[in-house]
This record gives sequence, C-alpha cells and structure tokens, in this order.
Amino acid sequence: MSAVTSSATLAWHRMVELLFTGPNATLVNWIWWGLIIMLAGLGGGGGGDGLRGDWDGGEFPGRGRWDLPEPGIIVAIVALVCLVFVLVLLWIFINSCFRFVLLDGVLSGEPRLRDVFSRSTGPGLQYFLLNIAVGLAAILAIGVPLLPFWLPLILRAGRHDVPVESLPLLIIPTVLWVACVAFAVGIFSLLVYDLVLPYAWIRSRGILSAMGDAMALVRSHPAAVLLFILARIIVGVVVTLAICLLCVMTCCAWLIPLLAVYGPLVGASVAFPPALIFTVPLMIAAGILFAWVVSTITAPIPISYRSWSLAFVHLLDPTLDIWSVSPPSPSEPAP
Repeated sequence: MSAVTSSATLAWHRMVELLFTGPNATLVNWIWWGLIIMLAGLGGGGGGDGLRGDWDGGEFPGRGRWDLPEPGIIVAIVALVCLVFVLVLLWIFINSCFRFVLLDGVLSGEPRLRDVFSRSTGPGLQYFLLNIAVGLAAILAIGVPLLPFWLPLILRAGRHDVPVESLPLLIIPTVLWVACVAFAVGIFSLLVYDLVLPYAWIRSRGILSAMGDAMALVRSHPAAVLLFILARIIVGVVVTLAICLLCVMTCCAWLIPLLAVYGPLVGASVAFPPALIFTVPLMIAAGILFAWVVSTITAPIPISYRSWSLAFVHLLDPTLDIWSVSPPSPSEPAP
C-alpha cells in the first residue's frame, strides 16, 4: 500500500512542478502539453434509429424487397469506408507514438516534439501493432462464442420470422459477455500503458522485452500491483464523474461557442450541399481546435496519471531511473 500512496504523492509533486512551479512551467509549454496529450488520445478527461417507428413486427417496409443502389454509389460507399478505416488506423498509430512523447516529456520535465517524435515511431509502431492484435483478439473473443447463437437469428431476419420473445435471452448474456471482454481488454491496456511503456522507453527495449520486465515486476510484487490497479480504477471513475459533472455545470460556457461555430456550417451544408467541400474541413479544424483546448485545460490529469505509474514502477524497481532523462541542450530549438 505504501508504494501506491507514495507514488501518488510523487506524481502530484511532479505534475505541479511540470505545470505550475518548475522552470519549464510556462503557458507556451502548457499549450504544447495539450497538443501532445490530444495526439496521444488522452485529452478531454475524456444517431438515427435503424428501424422506423411504423414497423409493426411483420414485414419490413417495402415487403422485404431491397433495391440495390447504383454501382457508382456502391463504389463511393466502399471508398468512404476504406478511407475511414485507414484514418482510424492512422489515428491509433499517432496515439501510440505520442504516448511515448508524453512519457519522455514527463521524464525530462519539458514537452519535446521534434526529435522525440522521430525516436518514438519505432516503439510506437510496436505499440500500435500490439493494440491492433489486442483489438482483433477482443473481436474474436466476442464473436466466436456469440456467432452460433446470433447467426440463426440474422438468417431468419431475412425471412422476417425472428422470434421477438427470444431476443432478451440473447441480448442480456451478450451485453454481459461484451462487458467482461471490454473489462479484460481495459485492464490489459492499463497494465501495458502503466508498466510496459516505461521499460520500453527508458531501457530502449522492444514491447515484448518490456512486457517480460513488467511481468517480472508483477510476479515480484503482485499485491502492490493489484492495489495500484484498484487505485487507478477508483481514481479514474471518480475523476470521470467529476469531469462529467463539471461539463454539465459549465455546459453554456462550451456548448454555446460550439453551436455558434457548427450551426452556420451545418446550415450552409444542408442548404447548399456543394458547400461541403469548404464546410467539412472547417468543421474538422474547429473540432481539432476544440480538442486541443480541452486537452490543454485538462493536462494535469493525464500528466498526473503518467507520473503516478512512473513513480510506482520506480519504487518497486529502483533500477528503472526516472526524472533523469537529459533535458534538451540550450541550442536545441523549441518544440
């Protein structure tokens, strides 16, 4: 227990030093922290109905006859799906790299982007591939046990004879199983982020070698690691609830500017669809700027989390040196 509380105290002091009292605690650096946190996917403190209401439980509207769209529309939809898929993969890769950039900044005491990002692409790629592998494993863990139960219903849906009374018997176990898999993936991702990444970056090791170091740490101090995970979960839940409450209490402060920006853009897009070529980039740019601002405001939270895990690993394994990465030389350009 002492390792958990002591590391939390060290993390608090480190965050205060980085953002408030240290020699590099400037407004410009705080803004750079926000950019790094946003690109690491750690900012923010973090739909239409498929069926119309006039379906009476019998045949779907159109008597079950689906008219295929024009070939050009099909090609456009496929191209759009592929583009979204590539952008999602690119975003995950950027997140993976910038989590090492954030780690380096917490270690060195200063947000550094240029040289650090180029060095982060190697371990970032390994971290990216690990995330993809975990995601595929989660999909298989969810799909393989559930597909034999859902596939007959999906096939019967094409004939419109789905037994509605049997759906709750499948939906409830499905939700519970998905929640269990998601929880397991979340715990594994937490362990990788908190225990594996420090070994990979500080000791310049591959992700798999760093996982071996982290597993040795877990085997040596299982109780301390378990308490740390529980503390991280509890603190995460409390912080998330506090941020949600704060968002509700200050909704006018951020909702009105968002509506003022997106309202005219959406209205122009609906009234004149060709304007989408201009309004979509503007909406994306406004979203990025908003995410940057939110990440900058909430920067103490991810920096505290990152500092907490570093201090915790160091207390259990003093050979892992922290807070001692050499700072940039005076001649090195700003981020």
